[in-house]
Amino acid sequence: MGGEADVASQTLGELIPEVAAALEKAGVFFGHGTDNALDEACWLTAAALGEDPQQAPLASRPVSPEEYLEIQRWLERRVNDRMPIAYLTGIAWFAGHRFYVDQHVLIPRSPIAELINEGLPLWPLAEGDRVLDLCTGCGCIGIAVALAFPQVHVTATDLSPEALAVARRNVELHRVGDRLALLEGNLFEPVAGEFALIISNPPYVPLGEYNNLPAEYGHEPGMALHCKGAGLDLPLQILHDAPDYLTEDGQLILETGNSADALQHALDELPLTWLAFEHGGGGILTASRQELLAWRERIAQASRELSDVQ
Repeated sequence: MGGEADVASQTLGELIPEVAAALEKAGVFFGHGTDNALDEACWLTAAALGEDPQQAPLASRPVSPEEYLEIQRWLERRVNDRMPIAYLTGIAWFAGHRFYVDQHVLIPRSPIAELINEGLPLWPLAEGDRVLDLCTGCGCIGIAVALAFPQVHVTATDLSPEALAVARRNVELHRVGDRLALLEGNLFEPVAGEFALIISNPPYVPLGEYNNLPAEYGHEPGMALHCKGAGLDLPLQILHDAPDYLTEDGQLILETGNSADALQHALDELPLTWLAFEHGGGGILTASRQELLAWRERIAQASRELSDVQ
């Protein structure tokens, strides 16, 4: 980007391509709210100026020399520290809703948002049904379900008290505290009763893959990403234990991301149902209580086989 004298009459629309070019040149990783340099440049510049990039077009907005320097400061932190833009702004979006995030939680990016936006067509929810969100993080999945289905009650759990503090802030933001309970504990540990639907985006990244992730991931809590047992320890535990917490017709939605192939291989003879997504992403399976009960011993066997694998 040029010097202060170059921007005396520059507009935001003229500056955004410069910021995008700087991001591309620096080789930063996109994937924590945007997937390309131009979108990230729009978000970064608007946030640096205290503007909302989703509001009225900002292309004609003039940028003062002082504001230009502020944008440069934001850009330098993004490039030099590899800090994801969502942490710089404290804002992330999921299923069309705005959430507060900080470095105690993962930045929302799960394709489960697409399922919620479509109304969970394969998982009909009735008046009074209970939904469980395991490993809730910032609370985005559970809150998005509560907003989309005002007739249901949601329970969301997480092992991290810091993450639950962020989730609590988002519950207050979206005013769903009367229908969403936050519980601290490991997976099903703090949970009682049965649920019509269990949704989980647990840690599933094996150690080798975790150690080679782009630098941006190093700002996210490692405990929310890395999982032992070749990345399958927690997914297998959820598959094994979920039937005990599902209603007779209950269903599970489980995200396993890039570990999907490893899970399918570990359970190679089981007819796992993997979901397809129109807007990208994958590695998400669904199973009924009856299926999970029938598969339970095979799941336990796979868990034992992988227990010592990092």
